[in-house]
Amino acid sequence: MRRALLLVASAIAFLLVGEAGRAGAQEPTPTEPCTEAESTVVFVGRTTAIVDDVVTFRVLEVRTDDEELVGDDVEVVYASEYNARELVVDGTYLVFATGSPELRSVVPTAEIDVCGQSTLHADGARIDTGTLTGVKDRFPRLAQSATVVVVVALVALVILGRFFDRRSRYQ
Repeated sequence: MRRALLLVASAIAFLLVGEAGRAGAQEPTPTEPCTEAESTVVFVGRTTAIVDDVVTFRVLEVRTDDEELVGDDVEVVYASEYNARELVVDGTYLVFATGSPELRSVVPTAEIDVCGQSTLHADGARIDTGTLTGVKDRFPRLAQSATVVVVVALVALVILGRFFDRRSRYQ
């Protein structure tokens, strides 16, 4: 009985420490300051497709001298497939891209931050890329579910312990 309770308590502690460790890994590491590269094109666009590391945008507004892009579909290559997946289809973003003919940009994260080429929300706010993004809204429900599971497991262990304890007395 004590072993089972100790095992359950150890498992819960392991899960809690593991989550805290992963959350702490979000801190960006200091990097050398970079010289900002001149963006080739700056536009506001709505994502229409994400395939591997290429994101297709429908250009809504151009903020550089390239006005003929408005209404066109533009493909932008991101640092990796995972970096491109920080964006969502039908989302509206402010894209600073470099390169010609292939446009390149990145979603700034703790690991990737390139000066002069970044993708932000349309209002200029950074895209939240943390591992625990969205957990804040779901945490009360998750905590309630975890509490119910732990209480049920403990009650089951107590009942099982009582059952086996009584059987051993009569033998």
